[in-house]
Amino acid sequence: MATTSEGIPLADENTVVVPIQGPLNAMANALNTALVDLRADLTEEQGYYIGTNAERVALTGAALRNGITWFATDTNIIWRRKSSQWVADVPYKIAAGVTSVGPTFPTVALPAGFSQPPIIIAQLLSGAAADIGITTMVTNITTTNFQLRHTGSTGERNVMWIAIQMSSGAAAG
Repeated sequence: MATTSEGIPLADENTVVVPIQGPLNAMANALNTALVDLRADLTEEQGYYIGTNAERVALTGAALRNGITWFATDTNIIWRRKSSQWVADVPYKIAAGVTSVGPTFPTVALPAGFSQPPIIIAQLLSGAAADIGITTMVTNITTTNFQLRHTGSTGERNVMWIAIQMSSGAAAG
């Protein structure tokens, strides 16, 4: 069965008596046009768009203004228009891991893909009373690795770390 662009079924000779097919299809098309117009009015007024990433990139004219939001249906990413640029509403790159470290500075490798030295957050994974007062330290952060150690103990401890880069040009968002 044929439908409008909004999925409204159109009547044909198999579904209704031929004399009323024309009026039914005219009503279906009028409803379809009203839905399309309403969606366009809401989109323009609210500044919220839904479509593919290619459609987002192709957006031009008055609709392309700071403050609008776009949900890319093919990537499931929300984009915001800020300072005349599209900014993804998710971190650009994120990685995490657990590393056993001592009081020395072993190098921890980052997965590929960081274009700027990321923000690193490190946390000692222990609830033991003997570990109270042990702190973690992160140094020498690059796009490919960083160094991590703990202070206050001579033994090895497991440290959880998270590396975040918020945009392609900066660690912070």
